[in-house]
Amino acid sequence: MAKDQIISARELEDARLRFATAQTTAKSLGGASQTRTVGANMNGYVKNVMVKPGDYVSAGQPLATVTQNNRLQLRADVPERYYTLLPNITTANFRMAYEETNRTYALSELGGRLVSKGKSSNDSSFFVPVTFEFNNRGNIVPGSLAQVFLKGATRQGVLAVPNEAITEAQGLYFVYLQIHPDAYRKQEVKLGATDGVRTEITQGLKAGDPVVTKGATQVRLAANATVIPEGHSH
Repeated sequence: MAKDQIISARELEDARLRFATAQTTAKSLGGASQTRTVGANMNGYVKNVMVKPGDYVSAGQPLATVTQNNRLQLRADVPERYYTLLPNITTANFRMAYEETNRTYALSELGGRLVSKGKSSNDSSFFVPVTFEFNNRGNIVPGSLAQVFLKGATRQGVLAVPNEAITEAQGLYFVYLQIHPDAYRKQEVKLGATDGVRTEITQGLKAGDPVVTKGATQVRLAANATVIPEGHSH
């Protein structure tokens, strides 16, 4: 084509250069039957693959997302109406949605810290994000859902009991008071705020009441059967 002056000599030289470069690259990569190992500069596992077998990729193009599971982030989406309370938030407790045991994790026990508090809400969700990070010392699955209990400034004069002390029946909440060594009384209570470990009692108890804090469910079952089990602590 250059001889017939269909293309210029410069265009021919550029084409030869591109061909030589492609040929060198092909030789360095080997044949189609060979495989190449792509390494990451961090330990973790592949969360997302962004290319398919046979795709052409260029230098610098992301191939996959690698995530770590030893240091995780916890994000709580706070409704806009609680925005004025965000400055008081310091830490949080949380439960994983997939755990049937309802175990409550405390960021204070996992080396957790507050990372950021959102300054505005998402236009489509009307929630303000609050983000923490913590050490994954258990088997917490990254990306899974959690129930988060945000903790703020300490409140004085609050009457609270362990969550294990509270039982529920037909939408009402009760605790059991030990009135004698082998006698208990069922007491209806009204609940307030909770941090996932202890719950505020706003009505039904007074300071000093001997509340059954362990085995409340067994006491309830025994009361229904008119038999009180032994060995409950308070």
